[in-house]
Amino acid sequence: MKRIKIEHMDSGVAHVIDDTIYVNKKLTNNTKLYNKIIMHEIEHLEGNDDIDLFESFDLELFNFILKNPRTWTHFLPIHIKKNKVIVCRTFLYLYLFIIGWIVFIYLMTIYVIL
Repeated sequence: MKRIKIEHMDSGVAHVIDDTIYVNKKLTNNTKLYNKIIMHEIEHLEGNDDIDLFESFDLELFNFILKNPRTWTHFLPIHIKKNKVIVCRTFLYLYLFIIGWIVFIYLMTIYVIL
């Protein structure tokens, strides 16, 4: 098993780069949620990227995010951290899907008006 480093950050919730898990330092105040997020990120280290789609909603995490506005950057599809560009495919696909529907509705509205 690889040696995993854990570093704390000021914004976002948590993510993985190489063998390092970056976690919001305010999560250390909630041990249960902190451990749950660390286990989630370890799953990413093991190559399981599908877990974001199935485990994305957690009421305790949702409350943490609402109380800490600096975590909202976590929901951007592209991050730059330690001179690396990180693309979150889940959010990228979600935003592209939403934009596609907005364009579709806009075009259909124009078609109906004409």
